[in-house]
Amino acid sequence: MPLALNPVTNARQTLLIEVDMPVRVWGMTASGEPFLQSAHAVSAGPNRASIAGIEHEVAAGEIIGVEYRGFRGRFCVVWAGQAGTAEAGKIEIRPLDIVQNFWGIDFNQVSELQRFVERRAAPRYPCRGSISIRQPEGAGSISASVPDISLSGCYIELMEPFPVGTRLALLLNAESISIRFTAEVRTSHPGVGMGAKFEEMSESDRAALERLIAKLRR
Repeated sequence: MPLALNPVTNARQTLLIEVDMPVRVWGMTASGEPFLQSAHAVSAGPNRASIAGIEHEVAAGEIIGVEYRGFRGRFCVVWAGQAGTAEAGKIEIRPLDIVQNFWGIDFNQVSELQRFVERRAAPRYPCRGSISIRQPEGAGSISASVPDISLSGCYIELMEPFPVGTRLALLLNAESISIRFTAEVRTSHPGVGMGAKFEEMSESDRAALERLIAKLRR
């Protein structure tokens, strides 16, 4: 479970730690329809957390369920990114139930950190893409989906992800744009997927990635 212990100041004045945790989220959309999906906790604190990759419109004030590492809890949505903006798909939540060590983080050990704005050097954007993965042994390729992407990496949904440190040759197709590159597996979550950091990419593929990100920002 990677933690980024770089503190910055959060306008919402809540101690948060930047994380990358696969979660399951369920509840009701703003239009009253039930939903269940995979997403990512991107920051966590003792009294608040942020989740990215929400594919449905969820209104502030809604009660949702979140599952992480087999623990389940009820949370209230206190903020939701507006559709059509760079914040779309992001929500901030606060717990309604007391679940001991829900996030698996000892916040007492990081209490010296200042509060920080939920922000990454390379922000993620929801992406409905497909990806072809060439296995290290060269025994053909497998296909998977990409729910989110940034200029530095992407998450790949795969029931049997590769181990951390594995280098892969990948071909991504999204928004009618194709990008070929190699990447290293940085996080691996069996039954969910893996996070990959881009490594080698040609200038033309880098330009294609920038075009894709520009389209996803809209």
